[in-house]
Amino acid sequence: YRDFDGRFWLIDVDSHSQIWLKNTYSRTTIKMLQR
Repeated sequence: YRDFDGRFWLIDVDSHSQIWLKNTYSRTTIKMLQR
């Protein structure tokens, strides 16, 4: 069960980081476009 929980947690973190990266990327793009 530890393995399964670990994998699930890693997948969850990965999806969260992907969303965070997308948000940060879009914010930076908007800032650059405004300049």
